[in-house]
Amino acid sequence: MGGRVADALRAFRTFLGGSDMMAYLAMMAPRLVQLKRVLKETGSIYLHCDPTASHYLKILMDAVFGPVGARPADQKKGADRGIDGRLYFHDDESGKSKQILFSVKGGSVTASQVRDLRGTIEREKAEIGVFLCFEEPTKPMLKEAAEAGLYKSSDHSTYPRVQILTVQQILEGRQAEYPLHRRDATFKRAPKSRPAAAENLMLPLEQGE
Repeated sequence: MGGRVADALRAFRTFLGGSDMMAYLAMMAPRLVQLKRVLKETGSIYLHCDPTASHYLKILMDAVFGPVGARPADQKKGADRGIDGRLYFHDDESGKSKQILFSVKGGSVTASQVRDLRGTIEREKAEIGVFLCFEEPTKPMLKEAAEAGLYKSSDHSTYPRVQILTVQQILEGRQAEYPLHRRDATFKRAPKSRPAAAENLMLPLEQGE
C-alpha cells in the first residue's frame, strides 16, 4: 500500500494513537485494496460496521477508491447522532469536564456539514467542535466555522469554537486547539458513551479512479 492509503493510515495513527480503532483500520486497509483489485468498475461494496468506525472507513475508502460518495443506508439515530468522537479537558478549578466533539467526513464536504456540527455543539453543550476531512475546506466552510465564534478559557485564552482539520494537516503535525489540562483541578470522570447500533454503509462505485 502506498500513496493516499499510506497517508490516511499515518493520519489515523497521529489522531487515534495505538487504539483498537487504529488496529481495526490497519486490518481493513489491505483488505479494501484487494477488493478494489477484483471489483468491476460498475461494482458496489456494502459494509456493515459499527457507527463509531463508519466515518473513518469512509475516509479510508476514499483513499483506496478515490472519492466515491459513500453514504449510510440508514441515517444515525440516537443521542450520539453526528458525533464520531469526544475528547474531554479541564481548564478551571471546578473539575468539571469540558468536551470537544469530533465529526469525521469522507468524500466531498460542504458548508452545511460544518453548520450541522455547530448545531451538534449547541445540542450537546460542548465547548469546541472539530471537523476532520480529507479534502481542503471551501471558503463557505471556513466562513461557517468562523461564524461559530471563540471559546474563552478561564485564563482568558481563546480557541476557535469550530475547527476544520484535513488529513494532510494532521500528517504535518497540526492538532486541535484547546486549553491545556489544569494540574490543580479535581477531575470528574467523563460520562460513558452509549453503545450505538451498527450502521450499513452503501458505497456505489460507478466510476473508476
